[in-house]
Amino acid sequence: MKVSLDDDRHDYYALGTYDENGADFIPDDTKNDVGTGLRYDYGVFYASKTFYDQSKERRVLWSWIGESDSEDADVAKGWASLMGIPRTVVFDKKTGSNLLQWPVEEVERLRMKRYKFHNEKVMPGSVVSLDIGSASQ
Repeated sequence: MKVSLDDDRHDYYALGTYDENGADFIPDDTKNDVGTGLRYDYGVFYASKTFYDQSKERRVLWSWIGESDSEDADVAKGWASLMGIPRTVVFDKKTGSNLLQWPVEEVERLRMKRYKFHNEKVMPGSVVSLDIGSASQ
């Protein structure tokens, strides 16, 4: 079971058993019940959703990632925050409590070319133009 809490903007999960008849969730570990212990991500990760991809037999997780920009900066750029890279999520049977996550394999198709840069000097506040051509993302 998972929960996204608006008060701290984090997502938590708990492992346990769902009783359909009584509509009750019984956590395996009340100490790490939803909202108190186990988190999907310890970064800026909120309002996640999942779906089951039947064709690839995997659970995919999406999340909202808030930025630390000011409201004025968001208005100036015309947008605020973003959706995270979708992740495949599986239960780690070895630990019995962790979720294993990694970017979905389709993300690799976004990488069309590889560029290496050497001896580029980047100073605080500087803008360094890199000749990489156009990109779709």
